Amino acid sequence: MKTTTVSTNGRITIPVSLRKQCGLKNGTRIVFVKTDRGCEVVKFDKNYFLKFAGILGTKGKMLEGLMKEKRKEKYL
Repeated sequence: MKTTTVSTNGRITIPVSLRKQCGLKNGTRIVFVKTDRGCEVVKFDKNYFLKFAGILGTKGKMLEGLMKEKRKEKYL
């Protein structure tokens, strides 16, 4: 188990060993997910959206729309 401290700016540093194990590189987007146990840090990539694919019965159209919106946000 690794620990870190939240700075006065609200920033955290993820230890190098964990970044390597999780494949987190410079520029990797992450999302904080609130759970019953606290918060989880999850890589925010196509796989994040794929786990939701099919729950709305849209045959992937919702995923395509979300990915398109995220690409637009990247350039704002």
